[in-house]
Amino acid sequence: MMICFQKQINIFDSAHNEYLQYLFTHGIIGPNFIYSALVAVISRGFRAGINMVKDNKKSAVLLGLSFSVFSYVIQAIVNINIPIVAVFFFMFIMLPMHCQRSKK
Repeated sequence: MMICFQKQINIFDSAHNEYLQYLFTHGIIGPNFIYSALVAVISRGFRAGINMVKDNKKSAVLLGLSFSVFSYVIQAIVNINIPIVAVFFFMFIMLPMHCQRSKK
């Protein structure tokens, strides 16, 4: 009885971590812009939530958007980058920044 094993070469084209994927595809400088935007949005939103005054709808929206960004950040640790989801992710990053800059 003879058992033959084929020599297989497996090529993996994506890391199962979005942050490593950004690092591998964009180098060291590219992900720093994404990481700084994430830190800014999450910290500003949580500070707005902490300082939330009763019936302040803008602070509540900021806190909710910050939690949505934070939940995506957590799941991105073990998930691959999906292009259609990335569009919504960057939209949810920009919405809290816009809400904080608007006067009303």
